[in-house]
Amino acid sequence: MAKPLIWIDYLLHPDAMKMLEEGAEVMGPYPSLDPPEVWEALSRAQGAVISGRPKCSGEWMDRAPKLQVLARFGIGYDNIVIAEATQRGICVVNTPEGPTEPTAEQALTFLLMLARRIKESDLGLSQGRWLSRQEVEGTEVLGKTVGVIGLGRIGGRVAEVCGRGLRMRVVAYDPYLTDDRFPARGAERVQHLDDLLAQSDFVTLHVPLTSETKGMANRDFFAKMKPGSFFINVARGPVMVEADLVQALQSGHIAAAGVDVFEQEPTPPDNPLLRMPNVVVTPHVASNSNEGNWRMGSGAVMQTLQVLQGERPPWLVNPDVWERRKQ
Repeated sequence: MAKPLIWIDYLLHPDAMKMLEEGAEVMGPYPSLDPPEVWEALSRAQGAVISGRPKCSGEWMDRAPKLQVLARFGIGYDNIVIAEATQRGICVVNTPEGPTEPTAEQALTFLLMLARRIKESDLGLSQGRWLSRQEVEGTEVLGKTVGVIGLGRIGGRVAEVCGRGLRMRVVAYDPYLTDDRFPARGAERVQHLDDLLAQSDFVTLHVPLTSETKGMANRDFFAKMKPGSFFINVARGPVMVEADLVQALQSGHIAAAGVDVFEQEPTPPDNPLLRMPNVVVTPHVASNSNEGNWRMGSGAVMQTLQVLQGERPPWLVNPDVWERRKQ
């Protein structure tokens, strides 16, 4: 029996690539998604394992008429129009457990770097200046309040470490969870986002990009944050309004920020956030650990092959498609 044709845009973890090559004929990866040969390969593909680069609209899917499964490497699938995939009978899967630990660790790294003013200290020494203690006086996180917005896998792990490990007070806002999920993570539930913003020394975002969350961290959001507090975003760039964050930082209302994601990616080199000494930035790599890449890559490959073999995958985003396949 011929192996299925799987299209990839991104080089997966070596062990995941080995798994894929054993079970399928691999087309890709492709540094650029524009050349005609990329589209020709996609037109023959029965499955695709993708990063966040391809913008999978209905038009994109129509160029892949044989496609049965779209596997998103990672947790977010905002680059896939789910309704269009469902309409075309394409299964969409993701790997929600893969990026939990590295992304949570990145948020915690930001939190401690901001509190201890690591960037300012590093920058001063790198420029040949021995800074005085007063110039880089930090703050302790012990006993401080951290506000977690979105208490899913990643937010829940952040809450767990902050509360049990760093002995911080943890408050959380997530309108989609039942009350019992909060104490299980060591968090106090707040019913209104404004209450979280007003009392938190650190605010960390862990929400998906949806029509509800797009632009939620805006001028009003930052104004309601506690004066001198810290802001962290390892979720999605468009969840925040960058210009409003810059203004809040420049005014001094927010002390500092840790940002892994941007409204436009790659972000332009003239983005003011890249030049602010009180902002720690990374290029959307919060989930980028060797272990996390293995979990995400192997999970995406495994589920792609399962669908093509007629087995229901564990992380099916659009289950209606599977029910239709059974009819």
